[in-house]
Amino acid sequence: IHTARGQYQNNPDWYLHYHYAVEKYRGLDFEEDLFTPGFFTVDLKKGDTLGIILSTENPEGKDAIKLLNQEEKRKKQLLKDQPGDDLLRQLVLAADQFIVRRDIKVPESSKAPPSASPSASLWRPTEGFGEACRTIIAGYHWFTDWGRDTMIALPGLTLSTGRFADAKKILAAFAQSVSMGMLPNRFQEKEPPEYNNVDGTLWYFIAVYKYLQASGDKEFVLNNILPVLKDILDWHFKGTRYNIQVAEDGLLYAGEPGQQLTWMDARIGTWVVTPRMGKPVEIQALWYNCLKIFAELLRLNGGRNPATGRGLNPAEEFESEAAKAKESFEKLF
Repeated sequence: IHTARGQYQNNPDWYLHYHYAVEKYRGLDFEEDLFTPGFFTVDLKKGDTLGIILSTENPEGKDAIKLLNQEEKRKKQLLKDQPGDDLLRQLVLAADQFIVRRDIKVPESSKAPPSASPSASLWRPTEGFGEACRTIIAGYHWFTDWGRDTMIALPGLTLSTGRFADAKKILAAFAQSVSMGMLPNRFQEKEPPEYNNVDGTLWYFIAVYKYLQASGDKEFVLNNILPVLKDILDWHFKGTRYNIQVAEDGLLYAGEPGQQLTWMDARIGTWVVTPRMGKPVEIQALWYNCLKIFAELLRLNGGRNPATGRGLNPAEEFESEAAKAKESFEKLF
């Protein structure tokens, strides 16, 4: 806590046994003691302005009014290309709150062993993407960033608002964290990422394709992201964590006891409320999209396979896989 004016009075004290009714209703810890270190004393006259900074970082030497002006200028910059519709402008500013900075560091424990990869080793972003990465917070204040939520929200939060640079950083950051053909289900503070979902990785293909459609950035998608998508598909055909693998009928199987891999992911202790082991319906739709998108990207790449080992005409091969999945879907569902 910092203010450029006034004096701090040290007066430590405790307020004991604060009771939180809503937390009690939810079955959470509902009582705690609140500590107060002291208080600030400031003399103000009519027309005075007082700036106070509360921060998790050291605010010493920073000016609250200057920071506020910088933030107002930044928000105006976000709105400069938006029409005068007040509701739309509010939505753009609301979307901005969910796009945050994230320093992606993939712990060794989450990386696939070199011998396990069916194709290339984990891709690392080109110089510059490792710094000031961007990600999307799934919701305040309970959640961090989840792969599924990020990829579903990315087109609306970044592409429709013209924030292509942020979208690119988000896609690059998640590409950096791919392990055994899977995107993290979520990043945890000071803990390795969790890789326990089947659909977040599939949504990544759609987010990449929508980014390409909106930005036209073929160089980034084809040179940097296409090899990652190739590695992801190879793992899904080979088989990866939690029995995620392509079945003989071309559809995608996923699941094992004790795991919840789709968006219906509630678990109480070791009890999985909705296991959905097998071939969940929306997973097949996502899988079909992945195959079609990848085939299209291969054609944009001049028919060249980003890695060796999947046939002489890879685009047609993945189109064939998509047709097989579609035929099986219509029979099964």
